[in-house]
Amino acid sequence: MKNMRVILGLVALTLAVRVPLWDVPLERDEGGYALIASEWMQGNPPYTGMVDPKPPLLFAWFMPVAVISGGSPVIVHAIGYLWHAGTVLVLWRMALLFFSGRIAFSCAALYAIASADPTAQGFAVNGELVMYLPA
Repeated sequence: MKNMRVILGLVALTLAVRVPLWDVPLERDEGGYALIASEWMQGNPPYTGMVDPKPPLLFAWFMPVAVISGGSPVIVHAIGYLWHAGTVLVLWRMALLFFSGRIAFSCAALYAIASADPTAQGFAVNGELVMYLPA
């Protein structure tokens, strides 16, 4: 139970670091994913009229996000950051299957910190952030 409190504290910390960046305008890739998802919902599948060499699951992920957010960067980022929090938790649980609790926590902490780095677009809901959890 102590381990769970520690990892939830890490998740809360990573979310707290990102909260001030919620209202940053959508980054170029985020806007592109949302636009292609919107076109797909209107019956124009990816790779036909608009092309982005990303996997279709990325655009599929943005479909409900586009509907829920209505284009609001705050909501897009909030959903993405919650997705990121889920990735931190899953990474920690998977690492526990192979390593000690300390190493599992270190894995999750390293990912959480590195992926939140604003100099590496840690504020953006980019393809990597979305695809880590299903991977």
